[in-house]
Amino acid sequence: METKKLKTCAIVVAAGSSSRMAAGDKMFINIKGVPTIIRTLLKFENNSEIEKIIVVTKRESIERINFLAEEYKITKLLRVVEGGKLRPYSVLNGIDTAKDFDVVLIHDGARPLVSDRVISDISAAAKEYGAAVPTVPVKDTTKVVGEDGFVVATPERSTLFAAQTPQGFLRSLYLKAAECVGEEIEKITDDASLFEIAGYRVKTVEGDYKNIKITTDTDIAVAENYITEEL
Repeated sequence: METKKLKTCAIVVAAGSSSRMAAGDKMFINIKGVPTIIRTLLKFENNSEIEKIIVVTKRESIERINFLAEEYKITKLLRVVEGGKLRPYSVLNGIDTAKDFDVVLIHDGARPLVSDRVISDISAAAKEYGAAVPTVPVKDTTKVVGEDGFVVATPERSTLFAAQTPQGFLRSLYLKAAECVGEEIEKITDDASLFEIAGYRVKTVEGDYKNIKITTDTDIAVAENYITEEL
């Protein structure tokens, strides 16, 4: 019997405040002449595993993103939807829109350098294990610091990994995890944490140190150094 092909949708979360960016909304800041959000969307546009893309953003940015997507010929864009008061609710708005899909890859709009390999590997792992996150080993020694400012502990570095996006999940399992944690969802810092709190296992996939998140103005220069191809 033929196995059903699982349909995969990328949910790009771009509803942040950009409070640490002096230059303004990081989604629309140009990186080598191309807006951050467009560079991000093109990564999923050009990946064969992704059938459609949903963008979650601020209400005032919806029209602008639709315009840019048309200008740059983002053909896989299904819809741009409004985010919620916190990131977890923004993600749920995107997942609610992805009703026709089995697998969702949730990605930060401010990570425009994600590789084709990471997207494909996360998609495959999500289908096999139900939940997957790309990680890279932490390079620096990490300290646990108490409220008084003194070091409490130094975790073994070999066990520490930094989480990236996209993080991939079976959509049905994501909804079950969200229902399981209830209001605790407001405390999560990434989607894999939601699954951990709900008691599900999350498979790690090799990430990429170049898959940086644009958070400060300095990150723009770093990203531009990594980009070699012209659009």
